[in-house]
Amino acid sequence: MTYSSYCESADFLRTRLNGFTPEALLILGSGLGFLGDAVEDPIFVDYGEIPHFRPSTAPGHKGRFVFGTLRGRRVAVMQGRMHCYEGYTMAEAAYAVRVVRLLGAKTLFVTNAAGGVKKFFTDWRSYDKLQADYDALSLTNQQLSLELSNAEEALQENERLKSLLDAQSSYESLDPIYARVIARDAGQWFGTFSVNRGTNDGVTVGMAVVNGDGLVGRVYEAGLNYAKVLSIIDTRSRLSCLVQRTRDEGILRGGMSDTDDEAECSVYYLPNVNNIVPGDVVVTSGTDQIYPKGLPIGTITQISLSAGSEGNFAVVSPSVDFLHIEEVLILRQTVETVSDGANLPSVPTPTPAPTATPSPTPDASTTLNPGATEGNWDYPTSAAGLDNSPLESLPEDSWAEN
Repeated sequence: MTYSSYCESADFLRTRLNGFTPEALLILGSGLGFLGDAVEDPIFVDYGEIPHFRPSTAPGHKGRFVFGTLRGRRVAVMQGRMHCYEGYTMAEAAYAVRVVRLLGAKTLFVTNAAGGVKKFFTDWRSYDKLQADYDALSLTNQQLSLELSNAEEALQENERLKSLLDAQSSYESLDPIYARVIARDAGQWFGTFSVNRGTNDGVTVGMAVVNGDGLVGRVYEAGLNYAKVLSIIDTRSRLSCLVQRTRDEGILRGGMSDTDDEAECSVYYLPNVNNIVPGDVVVTSGTDQIYPKGLPIGTITQISLSAGSEGNFAVVSPSVDFLHIEEVLILRQTVETVSDGANLPSVPTPTPAPTATPSPTPDASTTLNPGATEGNWDYPTSAAGLDNSPLESLPEDSWAEN
């Protein structure tokens, strides 16, 4: 093949195209031959009409050019091509490509022989229909994904509610009511949070809050349709607790911060930490007039080795997962409290202690007169005139001298 032969073939095609210049050449295999039928305003030119062209002998190949527009692009489509297995040389197989390049085409698309999946491509003739089907399938996929996500969420919620239902039967005597968490404070731990129950549902300040694992905290603020809960791990939380095995009572304090990796509380004022061992269960004692007795709190994990300013203490790992709280039970049966002075007998007023009476102070203005005589008594005096006569001797004087 010489350059002049390429030019002669291109000049012949220009006479048939009447100024049409293709942008791209599409060489279709056996499976995509139908695509040439989708070309708009087609101009058909058989290979046999073109000087120096070789005919296509492969079965199913129409052996012609189709010039026109395909989805707004000017194209030259080869319905059939020359193959080396037909006995053509490489130059003869590529002859059509070089000719169309001389016509102005700058892009080449070559397809493989896809006759084995011809039925699939036959059903794919309408691009618009394919796009519509794709959009419909994409929407269906999104809907199914959403339904699957909702189903998984419902499954997890059922598991949580099953645990909560078992706990509700245990707290039936305390008038529990189901509540869902609707807000929480910032941070990874549920230190304080809000639920969707309030005074309209009989919720008041001071009521205990639990879930299927144990004690969560107490209500510290109640509105008409909401309540705020202070959890036992919050630094402001204090409650009376009881070591279930030893019956030793102490005060449980929260002490969590956002930087802590594990939720922990501390029990202070235990009478004898030597009796406590890791693994002991801690429950509410019911003596703080806030929490009912026997609510599970957690287990002891550590015991202090040295006493601090407030004595020895034990570390408690709560039973509740304070990283994940979604539903709770509010125990509306409040603990009975004793008001100051209510129904208490009056205490008798104690008898005042006797006080010593001070001795009277002598009147300094009264002075005894040594020279005066009162009745039969004479006051002694050291004045002159005393009788200096010797005293009468007595028998005892001789005894003393001997």
